Amino acid sequence: EACAAAELYVITVPDGQLTRLTHNDLYDGDPAWSPDGTRLVYETGPADSTDLYLIPAAGGTPTPLMTTAAATDPAWSPDGAFIAYAQEEPAGYYSYHLEIIRPDGTD
Repeated sequence: EACAAAELYVITVPDGQLTRLTHNDLYDGDPAWSPDGTRLVYETGPADSTDLYLIPAAGGTPTPLMTTAAATDPAWSPDGAFIAYAQEEPAGYYSYHLEIIRPDGTD
């Protein structure tokens, strides 16, 4: 189960510079790098109701991708054309189905 107030950071190698990507009082976690390394998709929200957001890897404003709640475990397709994620079934505890979405938010 997700914890409260977890943020995303990127650390550069080899200098170890730390960049904070998210700034809120929610859980931000399960990030996945885009294949080209320019963006991350991650889940955010309270532990029982996470949405998916995109953020530039260098920092910037997060963009909502999927805000229907209970979306988790995002993963990019190898070509970056799609993002797969698990969507919790409304009536089932730990019952999920797989969904895909394009990075622009379309099906």
